[in-house]
Amino acid sequence: MIIYLDLLFALNALADYVLLYVAGRIAGARVRPLRLAVAAVWGGLYACAQPFGLAPWAYTPLGVLGAAAATLAIAYAPVPLRQALRLGLAFLGTAVALAGTVFALMFAHAATSAAGLPWWLMGIPLLAAVLTARHYGSRALRRWRAVPEAMVPVAVGVGAQEVSVMALVDTGNRLRDPLGQSPVVVIEARALRALLPPSLLASASQRAPAWEEVAGALDGTPWAARLRLIPYRALGTEGGLLLGFRPDRAVVAGQLVDPTIGLSATPLDPSGRYQALCPAALLQTAERAS
Repeated sequence: MIIYLDLLFALNALADYVLLYVAGRIAGARVRPLRLAVAAVWGGLYACAQPFGLAPWAYTPLGVLGAAAATLAIAYAPVPLRQALRLGLAFLGTAVALAGTVFALMFAHAATSAAGLPWWLMGIPLLAAVLTARHYGSRALRRWRAVPEAMVPVAVGVGAQEVSVMALVDTGNRLRDPLGQSPVVVIEARALRALLPPSLLASASQRAPAWEEVAGALDGTPWAARLRLIPYRALGTEGGLLLGFRPDRAVVAGQLVDPTIGLSATPLDPSGRYQALCPAALLQTAERAS
């Protein structure tokens, strides 16, 4: 049997790119075309090594799963564990669906050829299957992605000190700093106790912060220029003011960004999975910068 390596590589790389893209969209991960291309090249090389009998253990069931995990890691790492699991399930599920589609096309082609029917007739059941899958798949996808599980690491630095927390990507967070209109990342005040002056930490930990006392206590210090009062509105309240500050640096999902930090007096997640709310707009800014 003659094997054309260039064709084998191109087909597998193209299939891997499509599978990775679809899996990322389903799992709600950030899709970076360059990283997907690198992962697809790796997948094409992995497929080309099999005909030569190189590392036969790599093509056992465990080896195939390991290769799939490596492909996903090249395309999307680092991501939180739950999102990594969703990516893995989406990738494997999409791969199975693609393989089933190819098998169905081959079966339909053989059936129409044997019956002497024109080949294009197999497009009718295929179109019906695609429309059905799109209808029910989109409903399931909306339910799956409606669960607020997209989280990113956030690091905030002031001077030589830096604190890292996990943040929920919050599409409802549209807070803006009145000075400069920078997006606001809301973080539990107690999570930043290593950065904050005692007076600011004590006031920000209260439901009704005494911001005038804080401003007076920090007057004449470098922190005076950092302080911010951020107006907000929430369900069940007419609005209020959130104490905040401007950090020296902030990194979201590995990308340098320029937010204002708002301080929350209460825990943002009772289960402790995250300690911050990151606006989706800031994440999009970081993605464009990368």
